Amino acid sequence: MVPHRLTVHGLRWTLLLPVAATLITSWLLITAYVQTHQYYGAHPGMGIDYPVNSYCPYVKSVAFLINGPFFWPLPLPRPIDVPETERIYSVCLGWFLVGMYLDWKRNHPFDTLINKRVWRLAVFGILAMCFTGVTLDFTFDVLYSVPHPPLNVAWTLFLNNHFKTGLTMYIILFAWLVALDVWAVRNLYRVCTRPHGAEGA
Repeated sequence: MVPHRLTVHGLRWTLLLPVAATLITSWLLITAYVQTHQYYGAHPGMGIDYPVNSYCPYVKSVAFLINGPFFWPLPLPRPIDVPETERIYSVCLGWFLVGMYLDWKRNHPFDTLINKRVWRLAVFGILAMCFTGVTLDFTFDVLYSVPHPPLNVAWTLFLNNHFKTGLTMYIILFAWLVALDVWAVRNLYRVCTRPHGAEGA
């Protein structure tokens, strides 16, 4: 008999999440490409000087929002002839790993993925340092590399383009980095404060 963990039912999130994420992200990127093409056709010369101020349709921001750190371009050929679809590879891989964890947790609800306390300290310590460093570096780059004063940025975002700018994706990425950093620091704190032998969350 095939073990439960190897059946399609046992791997439902492992199969469903990457397929759904790939299809949804592909549709969002295709729609974003069409809308961007239409916008620049009606507004020639816009968004050339500063990429951060370039046009970014809502659907592209949604793709960035739902995928977060998985929405990362890989040096691979585009699966479809649409800009930025090389990000689909990391989207599929990222949600595949999330699905594997969810299926494992569903079949082992009372188990801990990393049992040894020393390994949990090492993993969450490294993650906390990495996310903190990346968040600080990213914040510094945005604050000092964007060639616009804060009032101009606010005007562009809130009044001119209604969040349809490249800077919107920077804001979304910053929110994701902060959330991941808080998650890693919280887990590190919980491991440090739990008595030896106690199971972590």
